[in-house]
Amino acid sequence: MTLDRARNRLMSMPTNGTRRPPRPRIELVTEAASKAEAAAVVAALEQFLAEAAPAPPAAGPAQSAWQRAALREAISARTEHGPVTQASMRAPGNLKATNRRTEWP
Repeated sequence: MTLDRARNRLMSMPTNGTRRPPRPRIELVTEAASKAEAAAVVAALEQFLAEAAPAPPAAGPAQSAWQRAALREAISARTEHGPVTQASMRAPGNLKATNRRTEWP
C-alpha cells in the first residue's frame, strides 16, 4: 500500500463520534445596535441553537448482550472445570505433542 493510499484511507475513517465541533461562540459585531439589543439577539441565537441541537443519545447498556454472554461463558468455564494444571494435562485421553501423529488414523 502506498503512503498516499494509506493516508487517504486513514483520513476517510470515521471518528466514531469522538470529534465534535466545539460550540460556536456567538458575538454580534456591529455599531448600529445598542448593548441591550445585541445581548437580546445573542441570547435569542443561543436559545435557538440549544433548542435545535440534536438530542443526546439515549444511554444504553454499557455492554452489548454478546459481550455479557461471552463474559458469562468465560467465567463459568473457569468455575466449572477449574484451572488447567500439569496433572490435568497428563490425564488419559489428552493428546501430547509427541504422540499426536500416532493417535490419529
